Amino acid sequence: MTSTARANTELKATFTHRGLTDTKSFPITVKQRVAIPPDQLRAGLAHFYKLDETAGTTLADSGAAGTAGAATLVNPGRATLTGAGVTLNPNAYADGTSGAYVKLPDDVTAGLTEVSVDYDIRIDPANVGDHHLWSFGRKTSCDATANNAYAGSIFGSNTGRLRTGLSATTPTTGASVQRSATYALREGVWKHLTYTQQRNAGDTTWTGILYEDGVEIGRNTGLTVAPSVNAAGTNCNFLGRSQVPGHYALRGTLRNFRVYDRALSADEAIALSEDPGVPGVKADAAAIDLGLTSAIVDDIALPAIGSVAGSRITWTSSDPAVVTAGGAVTRPARGQAAATATLTARLTKGHEVTTREIAITVLAEFDDAQSVARDRADLALAGLDDVRGNITLPSAGAFGSAITWAASPNAITPTGEVTRPMEDALLRVINEFEGRPFPRTRRLVGKWLAGRLGREASEQAVYCAELLAITFTRMGLLDPHTPANWFDPGKFWSGDRLALAGGASLGPEVEILAPT
Repeated sequence: MTSTARANTELKATFTHRGLTDTKSFPITVKQRVAIPPDQLRAGLAHFYKLDETAGTTLADSGAAGTAGAATLVNPGRATLTGAGVTLNPNAYADGTSGAYVKLPDDVTAGLTEVSVDYDIRIDPANVGDHHLWSFGRKTSCDATANNAYAGSIFGSNTGRLRTGLSATTPTTGASVQRSATYALREGVWKHLTYTQQRNAGDTTWTGILYEDGVEIGRNTGLTVAPSVNAAGTNCNFLGRSQVPGHYALRGTLRNFRVYDRALSADEAIALSEDPGVPGVKADAAAIDLGLTSAIVDDIALPAIGSVAGSRITWTSSDPAVVTAGGAVTRPARGQAAATATLTARLTKGHEVTTREIAITVLAEFDDAQSVARDRADLALAGLDDVRGNITLPSAGAFGSAITWAASPNAITPTGEVTRPMEDALLRVINEFEGRPFPRTRRLVGKWLAGRLGREASEQAVYCAELLAITFTRMGLLDPHTPANWFDPGKFWSGDRLALAGGASLGPEVEILAPT
């Protein structure tokens, strides 16, 4: 789409203060969008990497360069070819040389007096540190780090701010095209970026323009680094890797990466953003989730940003007395009928717009029985199968119910402190029997036979199976009416199926290997 046709309007601001009123008007020219022929968007397309492969390391060039422009996926074990983009370093951080990146052929912009770079990107929220989204550069060696190894570069970056950087030497010097020194690209959603560099009159400077989703966000009219970067050409051309080897490799996904040998117009930048923009804004609309909208009982958190493509979302309400455009809910009084309204989301991604209506039903204030039932339904405790510390136990429900707690057996106090009676019993046994001697063989047999006759032995010496039985009994796992000296070692292996209380059971044997 383009914006060649125009419509004129006037925007008026009205000021009111202590009974006085004044106005100020602004003439507005609204550009109207019309179709751009596909052939126009293919003109000057030197390189086009769709990045739609699902296997291999060779990434096709669908631009004018053809097979000669094929790119290479480096360190492919750290990347995923999804068929809809190449995802770089999804599972771990890496530096520029060890991480996954795409190596483009040499001299991508050689001899160019103008250039445009256009692509879709989703930056992983885990992405950190200094990095480049893409970079075209000249170096003595791509892995070199000395300052005198750098001989110019053009690159895209989201390190602290979204920008296109240009330098005749190291990437840390030179000019930038950006919205501001603090504006960064939103992470975790798909974005469409376009950078154009057009030669100014006099042929010694250039104007660089940066677009996000087809909307201009940055302009610099005094660039002095040519699109060709260096008269000798570029030999370090990457997607997802910085010119500085020690920088982080990009964590994110790239697709539809285009390089033009001309400066795209604003209309063409809009047109290229449309293909990802239209499905993106619709996907954001479909992904809106406000919960159980047929039974609203509390204020609604209304998203301001789309979760798929980062569309901006604004809201209106058909009845602010029921729910406001900010999500504040007013419930009918107890005993009254539920109230209804419609929230309308308006989503904007660049120049693409869509809306979604969501019906809202707000329930009346609960009576006592309904309050208890709702608090009971909402009550949940996480991680109960692996408790390792005290538990936070709520004392009240959101709808006014008082909540008290009791545990059976008494291993958890009413305020959530966890006690460990088995562990305490074990420690007491250790303290009591530490240093006790092992009985001689004759006495051991005598003790065991006495136990089989139901008689306990009280002497100081204790054998291993007896000690285990004492421990298990104190922990509440064995019947205390069975003498500890009734047990023999064979009872304490899993094949004997020793009956333990509370559903406990012996685990498999653990093999212990003596050092040789």
